[in-house]
Amino acid sequence: MIEHIVIVKARPGAEEAVTKALDEFAADIAVLPGLLELTVGPNFHTRSLDAGVTHGMLVRLVDEDALDRYQKHPVHAALLPRLDETCVGRIVLDWVVERDPEGAA
Repeated sequence: MIEHIVIVKARPGAEEAVTKALDEFAADIAVLPGLLELTVGPNFHTRSLDAGVTHGMLVRLVDEDALDRYQKHPVHAALLPRLDETCVGRIVLDWVVERDPEGAA
């Protein structure tokens, strides 16, 4: 399984636009084959808010092929310019979660 995490810093005053962009993205890409879970939302943790982190996204995919399809999907491609317009920065993390034969991490 692949964990794909996106941490976003919205431009001041653009927080609602980022929330809307992420919500629409999540709804539009939900049918992607290999997508196990996708959650998005505004951050409420005080320490990271103080550092400017306004939103987060967690994507779980079955494997690296699914991650490749996700990154090349037109819905994903359409999200990137929206984030470029409304954010001062974002950090993306990807890693493989090894599972045992019973499916536990």
